[in-house]
Amino acid sequence: MIQSSVPLKEDRRGRAFGSAQSCFLPALLISLVGITISLAAPDWFRRVILGIRDQVLLQAGWCYIWLDGIFLVAVLTLGFSPWGRIKLGKPEDRPEFSFLEWFGLLFCAALAAGLVFFGVAEPLSHFANPPKFAGVEPSSAASAQWALVNSFLHWGFNAWCIYLVIPIPLAYLVHKRGFACRISSILHPVLGNRIHQWPGKLVDGLCTLVSVGGIAISLGYVGLQLAGGIHYEYGISLGLPGTLGLILLLTVCMTASSVSGLDRSIKFLSNLNVVLALGLLLFVFTAGPTISIVQITMSSLREYILTLPRLAFRVVDGEGSTWMNQWTVMYYAWWCAWAPMVGIFYVRVSKGRTIRELVLAGLVAPVLVDVLWFGVFGGSSLILDLQNKAELAKVVTERGMEYPVFALLHQLPMPSVTVPLFLLLIAIFFVAGGDATAMSIAILSSGGDLDPANWMRVVWGGLQGLTAAILILMGGIATFEATSIVAGFFMVFLLCAALLATVVLLYRESSAKPAEPASVPAAEEELT
Repeated sequence: MIQSSVPLKEDRRGRAFGSAQSCFLPALLISLVGITISLAAPDWFRRVILGIRDQVLLQAGWCYIWLDGIFLVAVLTLGFSPWGRIKLGKPEDRPEFSFLEWFGLLFCAALAAGLVFFGVAEPLSHFANPPKFAGVEPSSAASAQWALVNSFLHWGFNAWCIYLVIPIPLAYLVHKRGFACRISSILHPVLGNRIHQWPGKLVDGLCTLVSVGGIAISLGYVGLQLAGGIHYEYGISLGLPGTLGLILLLTVCMTASSVSGLDRSIKFLSNLNVVLALGLLLFVFTAGPTISIVQITMSSLREYILTLPRLAFRVVDGEGSTWMNQWTVMYYAWWCAWAPMVGIFYVRVSKGRTIRELVLAGLVAPVLVDVLWFGVFGGSSLILDLQNKAELAKVVTERGMEYPVFALLHQLPMPSVTVPLFLLLIAIFFVAGGDATAMSIAILSSGGDLDPANWMRVVWGGLQGLTAAILILMGGIATFEATSIVAGFFMVFLLCAALLATVVLLYRESSAKPAEPASVPAAEEELT
């Protein structure tokens, strides 16, 4: 039987101080050293990141794709097999949030910030510049559907399954077995009590460092899009100093939100984001080419589902590998870099749920939302380019990926209202996603305290914003993509270990003798 880890001390003044010495301080110092070097020699630091990226892509680009396909099969198996009935908590534990509130927290903490950036830009980019292996003509009806199908691939099941590889075993161990909420806890079925020694501390420290970089990528994307929207709508060019100042302002808001608590701030912002995003989605759907949106979305969704087994494991050599590395591999690496901190947050808010509920709320439901978002926003932009030559794809190639969503809104009624609302949506996504991940990093660096000290949230929230600003300073989107590939490479090994630990854990649980008499009610629905 699995042994529980040592419980955390409840001394609020010196909360998890021992863990702070072993995890927080080293991770913080290494982060500060990296930031100092990047500020002192940004060109050299950028060359190093790009050089490591090139080697990773050359030697192991295919690895991301195949492992992601394996993760998807594993998560679906866990969710829809008898194991899906296992409760992530004690029999008496009840969920802390309603299903809609819970889904909003999961969604905003994970992908939503990137979704508003790429929802229009990615389909248009594929539409105008499809790779040769796609076999379609640029800017044609065939390339429009191909663009939407591959956007579904990058933001669909293959994206969200990565976020569940860690929280499924970790939530079980934390809420049912009393382990500390640390990434290293998932390795207990494999490493045993060595997770309390240097191997576990190394894993937690590395996850903390990589997560700061992975999260900063998303915040940087959002900061660029917010600055681009202000420029497009109001003609105010913030430039590099203004963009960095904007990110600093949002970082202050993010850290203030994080210290105000999960119920008071993060849940409120997540709910507000869901309402605002749904309102904009409905507006674009009704004000845009509605019938055509339905047609292209349904046909692309059908194609996506039918070809998913092949697409999930698609590896292309030759010239096509450049496109795969720029898009598919970059995305999968980015998701891997996010996985530890998203996993920690999922564990924090999922007590009392079952594995099946977590798979439904963390995989199936988000995919449906992403399909709707890309179908409505991306589909509208593709149709407008096809029907009336709105030249939205030209906006991507000539001005940048942060601009086309605003160009789309100007093709529809009331842009003076919808553009400011979309800018507000971007800002809230920055704050809501950033404070959720700041809480996650604080939980990890505090040794697994589910209510970490406020000063830790402030420190990690500030470092996220600072790192995002540095990435913009070092080259913007190209640097984001390179950093995501490098950061995600280290996390691939952890995800494989987490999957192995899950198999070992479930095998032990399935073969263990029942701890209670046979008369215990079957409503517990646990394999114990």
